[in-house]
Amino acid sequence: MNGWVEINNNERGKIMRQYFWGLLLVSTFILIHSCDFRKKQEQERPEKTSKEITPERITFKSNDNLLITAHLYENSKNNPVMILCHQAGYNKMEYAKIAQKLVKKGFTCLALDQRSGGSLKGHINETHARAQRKNYKTSYLDAEKDIKAAVQYISSHYDTPIILVGSSYSASLALKIAAEMEEVKAVAAFSPGEYFGDWLKLEPVIAELKKPVFVTSSQKEADDVYKLINNVGSKIKQQYIPTDFEGVHGAKALWPDYEYSDRYWKAFNDYLKAIKDQLG
Repeated sequence: MNGWVEINNNERGKIMRQYFWGLLLVSTFILIHSCDFRKKQEQERPEKTSKEITPERITFKSNDNLLITAHLYENSKNNPVMILCHQAGYNKMEYAKIAQKLVKKGFTCLALDQRSGGSLKGHINETHARAQRKNYKTSYLDAEKDIKAAVQYISSHYDTPIILVGSSYSASLALKIAAEMEEVKAVAAFSPGEYFGDWLKLEPVIAELKKPVFVTSSQKEADDVYKLINNVGSKIKQQYIPTDFEGVHGAKALWPDYEYSDRYWKAFNDYLKAIKDQLG
């Protein structure tokens, strides 16, 4: 037979069926693993994010004629405007990453260089440097002029609600200004306190505040913050207190490299959702 084996029809059919089922099994295996591989790729692929906005450097004058520098983050003239005020020794760069996230949430942001501040992240505080050159006073209370000037600047250029956001000493100023200026519709204060000594007692000044208020702080600051806003009569008054972690001072709580920033962001987002109807 010269090495050839004669296969009858029944055997030939059996072999073909075995071949068919084997091929089907292999194809199914390849298909399943291909789907799993694609799914894994999709899970591991970085989340697509919109391109970050390059802030516009703007200037405007305070009522004592000091030129104020700020960064404007805008993708629509129709969005509510957040005026972002930094803490002591800092500048507008405290909000560099925070502002980008807020813009994606539908806000225009104006991050200030207040005259009471300093260098941060390799950037100088231009307003502070200018104030020193021109012999302006640069105390915490002196910076109130800068924040009020920012409110006036925004109200003259936009027809949308204004939210004041403050950090540390500027959180206290934000509460005070929100109580005094009709243009401000809501306020968020990160670590406010009685920072002004005999020059100003904040608690009685803000007792008449009726606008929406959000406050937060580190855990150890929480009791003092609670006492500060206890008499504030706002219908929407929210305080976020860290419970299972220490927390941090000021708006640094929202920095993306802070391990518990997501907790603070959730609380802040809940507040923004609560006031959405009021903001329009």
